[in-house]
Amino acid sequence: MNLKGIAITDHETFQGVKLVIDNNPYENIEIIRGEEVNTNLGDILCLCIQEEVKSRNFFDLYKEVSEQGGIIILPHPLKDHNPKIFSNLNNIYGIEVYNGRTKNYCKEVMKIIKNYPHLVPVGGSDAHLPWEIGNSATMIEIPDKTENVIFCDAIKKHKTIALNLRKQNMVTRETSIALSKSKKILWGKRIAANRSKK
Repeated sequence: MNLKGIAITDHETFQGVKLVIDNNPYENIEIIRGEEVNTNLGDILCLCIQEEVKSRNFFDLYKEVSEQGGIIILPHPLKDHNPKIFSNLNNIYGIEVYNGRTKNYCKEVMKIIKNYPHLVPVGGSDAHLPWEIGNSATMIEIPDKTENVIFCDAIKKHKTIALNLRKQNMVTRETSIALSKSKKILWGKRIAANRSKK
């Protein structure tokens, strides 16, 4: 996919990050530690964190992630969020302009960014299945002579460009979403069964 890094942001768990880091065969791919957390105001991406996030209240989460040296990103901002989130954008570092699993709402999001110049535009594939990886991405413009820059430092210091690289047509996209929902249901039942055994 010609990616230089990938963020692992499983829902409500940090365990996937550890698995990927331990089993990553690519020396030139940076693994960005993350988690997607469902807060009282909707889903929030927590990036560059060191451990699992415990808070589910948006304001507590902001403080917890900041204390870990991480940043929070608003994913799919026009889908499944409490409207109050838009009154608290000063606490958010970046916002997804492109999301690989939703309709193209770039123009609407760019209007939001105009009112909040601190918001960094990003693209996220939101991949739930392997072939969805890279549908959207974030490119960071780093000066030529800069070396050994890690993602979190780069996104804080340099200009970002959200990229829409979607390869799927509508039929493939809807099929992917249907498969992903089925996987969620089956996986949820498996987790519930494992918990009941303990």
